[in-house]
Amino acid sequence: MSKINFFTPIIYNSPHTFKSSFLKKADNYFHLGGKKAYVIGQTKNKQEKVILCESKVSLFDKIGKVASYFTVITPLFMLGTKAVLRSKHHFKIIDPRRKLEKNIDISQDTVSKIEKLLPKILGKKDDDAIDWLSTGNNLVFKLKEVPNLVFKVNPTRTSRNRFANMIKAKRVCLAHRLDHLVVPHAKQFIVKPSLSSPRMYAFIAEENLHVNPTTSEQQELHRTHAIKLKETWKQLAKFIALTEFNDVKPVNIPLVPEKKGFEDPSRIALVDLEHMESAVDGFCGSYNKSNGLLSCIPAEQIKDIVKEANKHGITLSKKLVRAIEKDRLQEIEHHKKVREFHEKKGI
Repeated sequence: MSKINFFTPIIYNSPHTFKSSFLKKADNYFHLGGKKAYVIGQTKNKQEKVILCESKVSLFDKIGKVASYFTVITPLFMLGTKAVLRSKHHFKIIDPRRKLEKNIDISQDTVSKIEKLLPKILGKKDDDAIDWLSTGNNLVFKLKEVPNLVFKVNPTRTSRNRFANMIKAKRVCLAHRLDHLVVPHAKQFIVKPSLSSPRMYAFIAEENLHVNPTTSEQQELHRTHAIKLKETWKQLAKFIALTEFNDVKPVNIPLVPEKKGFEDPSRIALVDLEHMESAVDGFCGSYNKSNGLLSCIPAEQIKDIVKEANKHGITLSKKLVRAIEKDRLQEIEHHKKVREFHEKKGI
């Protein structure tokens, strides 16, 4: 795991004191790219818990900083300030992988069961023990004797990239306090067809969040809880900008059912993180039939989400945004007429 050195910037999401605010400025003054340490809480021993996360610095900012270093007085002042303020802080690095894998226990009996069922799993065949959720490129299923877990495997491609993306997602959500986004707890494990076989399959065991898996149901839920989801969409926009997550469609961002007694759902689960290739596609949709975030939200919220994208350096085509906004208005009007018709007919 990476370590924090003297020049690693410490980021407080909400600096409450003059000292923490000034430390942030001094830290950023020397930062020319690489990892930043985001403070997410404190330990019982008053150590600050931090998540290390990559951070980019624009070329313009780099040039400005490097030029100021030649003034000598400014960097010496900042260096002294940084040394004094940092001396009173102690840090503990939090491993996002451990956070992701928390409470996911895969027994040897479960692994043995999957090994036994492997020919049927790879062949997408039915079995009394298998509850299929998807038989597309990625095979997704539950075992009836392990209902609290969902299993995923891609027979032709490695699942390691997907799991690495899940760790990345957990890291970003923790670092930036995206508490309306839920990355299901998960763990990766290897299954071999036989002891002598050189072939290995990387499976992911994922927490079963009991979300509704259908696109139409998720679209209806998104419409029903539109007002509650304003902050959620804003956080998802930030997540897309930071990770380039681009497989955004209703079925991949389902609402998480809240426990009885809680308010209406306002959190979404990130259940398919295989594709992190283009932030622009994450907002506007792409060739792989992904809707894009702008096509998943109410038309009146599109401008706010575009502003959020711009804030994080993502430029979206104004022409394309207008076209998406027009399509959303037409789609919403169509659904309104359908609902009114159903109500009138008592359907």
